[in-house]
Amino acid sequence: MRKQFAIFWLTASVLLLATFAHPQGPGPMPPTPATLRPPVISALHPTSVKAGTATLVVFVVGQNFAAGVSTAQFGGADRPTVVFNPEVLAFEATAADLAQPKIAMIDVANRNSSTSMTSNSVPFLVLP
Repeated sequence: MRKQFAIFWLTASVLLLATFAHPQGPGPMPPTPATLRPPVISALHPTSVKAGTATLVVFVVGQNFAAGVSTAQFGGADRPTVVFNPEVLAFEATAADLAQPKIAMIDVANRNSSTSMTSNSVPFLVLP
């Protein structure tokens, strides 16, 4: 009985430690070519900014985002991207991106070694 309790306690401790070390678990594996889905953008936040603004973090809400696979694009150029979950990611628009008034199209590309899929385009306004 004592040995069974010790094994149970050790197992529970390891599971508890793993849960605190990775609250969301170790995370999903990057999609394979068979499971890669096209990303979809539903909304941006913010949707606009005044020209001349310094670097800005823009949040993208949508579907089918994956860490290591999804990359946001500002006006067709890849930007550093952080995927929070399959429905939210963020990217950094540079001061150069925001220097002049314009309408920049925001896309998300899902890429792996054999496939590339691009989302719908959503306008981001750089206001005068």
